[in-house]
Amino acid sequence: MIPIKRSVHDCLTGPAKRADFLFDFCSGFPARFRDCPDKATASDRIHQGYGNCRWNELRKMDVENWLVAHPRWKSTRAAVQTVSRAFNYCCERSFP
Repeated sequence: MIPIKRSVHDCLTGPAKRADFLFDFCSGFPARFRDCPDKATASDRIHQGYGNCRWNELRKMDVENWLVAHPRWKSTRAAVQTVSRAFNYCCERSFP
């Protein structure tokens, strides 16, 4: 059996993992840069990042593209759930 290389992100649970998902989704950089985003370079970017989009401009395809950019994730359920919660929060509060 070939051992699977796991990242620190795979070991996180709860709020830390959700914060990592949201950082990645918004910035386009891996979660390892969450505490030091100024150290990230353009070559570290995984995808375009969706932090500059308004919540009502995002589409299902944007989330699908984000998930495709992470082929090593064992499951995408928690990632989708985290983003859905953030969207629902915005919708309930009617943020601009």
